[in-house]
Amino acid sequence: MNGADSEDIMILRSLLEATRKLQRSFSRDNVDFNTAVFIRNDIYEHLLRETSDKGKDTAVLLEWTDLEALRQLVYRRMLVSVQQASTFESLWLSFFQAHIEGEESFSYIVNRTMMRPRDLLRLLRECVNVAVNRGRDKVSDADVKQAEKRYSEDQLQEISFELKDISPEYGDVIYGFIGCLITLDREEVKERLLMMNVPDRSCRHVESLLLWFGFFGVMNSEGEERYSYSYQYGVERMLREAAANPTFVIHPAFRPALSCS
Repeated sequence: MNGADSEDIMILRSLLEATRKLQRSFSRDNVDFNTAVFIRNDIYEHLLRETSDKGKDTAVLLEWTDLEALRQLVYRRMLVSVQQASTFESLWLSFFQAHIEGEESFSYIVNRTMMRPRDLLRLLRECVNVAVNRGRDKVSDADVKQAEKRYSEDQLQEISFELKDISPEYGDVIYGFIGCLITLDREEVKERLLMMNVPDRSCRHVESLLLWFGFFGVMNSEGEERYSYSYQYGVERMLREAAANPTFVIHPAFRPALSCS
């Protein structure tokens, strides 16, 4: 699919209406029947923009922004694997080095992902694969760094595909940031986009796309990196919390692949 156009949204709206009719039909026969339609967040926002009678359906946002929730996810998987009762810390340290560049290793790895379980599990598997291939019985910081590079290449390709789904003409703009600094101001971002043949009038739109997908974050007033998933993808609110001239920051997931300095 090359982006979601009005016809796509009409099909989606028809699907939702069909599920409501099906549910009412079962209800008349006193049969409990519930439906769930899973929609990507950006497509759902597009749906809302083109829907006048909002509120017919209950929307639940499936996001993982809690480090502890991700820790519990990994902990339960480790318990099943080793089949012995133990604390997370004990199990984690039996497989991974405690710290990487002075940061607790689990937090370090999570912060290199887009805070999605599948991304975290993919990076963890890559770390283990690197360590096993190097003949180690525990993942070292060097193993994590190598796995991070491979994972970063995959993430860069995936976000390119996601951008092409929404705006096919802008799928490759991310490659305009190869070799850039980790932090950029708005003018520097615009210069890079213009170099990738983005029209001047479209630069703010592409900037918003890159913020929404988490390629960029912003530095807040406390100097912390914040990304769209921390704001339930509310890009405007994220920008309002930044300075008048926001400082953009490349997400750690993409830095190795882009050779950011």
